[in-house]
Amino acid sequence: MAKEPDKQYVFKSGARERNGVTAHMAGIELERIRLKYGGRLETPDIVKESRPKKAVFNGQFTWDVEKAAYQFNLYEARQLTKCIQVEYAQSEKPPAPAFVNVSVGEKQYYQSSAEVVRNVSERESALRQAYRKMQEAIRSYQEIKDLIVHSDDPQATETDMSKLATIIEFLGAARAVADRLQ
Repeated sequence: MAKEPDKQYVFKSGARERNGVTAHMAGIELERIRLKYGGRLETPDIVKESRPKKAVFNGQFTWDVEKAAYQFNLYEARQLTKCIQVEYAQSEKPPAPAFVNVSVGEKQYYQSSAEVVRNVSERESALRQAYRKMQEAIRSYQEIKDLIVHSDDPQATETDMSKLATIIEFLGAARAVADRLQ
């Protein structure tokens, strides 16, 4: 593997150091794990390498099995709630989410989609979340474009760059419209 001069790992926007592990420490450790396991970084390998008490990532995980299981159950409950849709017989309309995640004040919860439509503060919360998801989509496409720009791989074609630029441009236009409507 060619050495990459002056490479510095940094956190994505919104991420921060946790339990003394800097972004650069994390990047170096993830690269070490990737190389150790054949050039692919897989989450089971990260967990395995993080179990020892002195491992760089040990403090990033919940090793208390009961607490970890409860957190996973919460994750499963969110997934269950997000996958349910409402469909009306004799309707031409496509199925819609049955429940929507909203944040009102200090509370975050799921609400019936019909109720979200009726309740102004819940509807505004749902719109804010949709806007954040759109921004994240723009960032995701921009990240891929940046990867190609920083790559010296001949497989990365001008066509790829053109497709990504078009997608980013259209998402940016959608964001501009959403900004004006808020």
